Amino acid sequence: SITNINLGGNDIGAEGAKALTSLAAALEMNKSVRNMDLEGNEMGADIAKEESDRQARRTPFETPVRLQALAQALQINASVTTIALGWNNIDAEGAKAL
Repeated sequence: SITNINLGGNDIGAEGAKALTSLAAALEMNKSVRNMDLEGNEMGADIAKEESDRQARRTPFETPVRLQALAQALQINASVTTIALGWNNIDAEGAKAL
C-alpha cells in the first residue's frame, strides 16, 4: 500500500492545483498514506491573475476551495501525519482554509 505521496517540486501552478480536490477525495478513502510532500508547486502562483479573472466573471475564487477540500480530507483521514506545503504562495485566505 502507498504510504508516501511525493508531488513536490513539480511547479504545477494554480491550474494544476485543481487536481487537489481529486487527491483530497482519494485521501478520504485511503488510510495508508502517512506523508505528503506538495512543496514547490506554486499552487498559489497565479492567484492575482485568477482573482482578476474571477472578478471579471463574478465567479467564486477556487484556491481556498481546493485547500478546504484537502483540509476536510485530512479531518477524515487521521493517518496522514506529515504534509509539506512550503513554496506554494498560499495566501492568508488559503492558509485559513487549512
